[in-house]
Amino acid sequence: DPEVYLSGRQQYVNICAGCHGNDGKGIERFAPPLRNSEWVLGSEKRLALILTHGMQGPVTVAGKEYDMPAIMPEMPSFSNLDGEKMASIMTYIRNEWGHKASPVDPSSVGMYRIRNQGKIEPWTQEELLNIED
Repeated sequence: DPEVYLSGRQQYVNICAGCHGNDGKGIERFAPPLRNSEWVLGSEKRLALILTHGMQGPVTVAGKEYDMPAIMPEMPSFSNLDGEKMASIMTYIRNEWGHKASPVDPSSVGMYRIRNQGKIEPWTQEELLNIED
């Protein structure tokens, strides 16, 4: 849906591009790349959980480990975003920069949120990798 994609692009530029860059290549001292990232193109559930609760510690993206001081120690939570906005951002980054992935349904994002609502701390890479789709 072009409207969802455009909404996701607008949300991305306003919220995410400051750290991940307009081109999705990441910004040194802020955040790793989203372009060609298994975190973006892989499990929709893991991606939704990262946006909902944030992520901390080192993370490996496309075979390269990112940790302080190359990136900030923690990606913040965006739990203040509703399911539609979060799904539109996810759909955008999963289909921008040459990516071709399925769109994300807002109801799926809501389901992931409900099932993990007790989470207080940002996710670590290890925790996310132990979550089944």
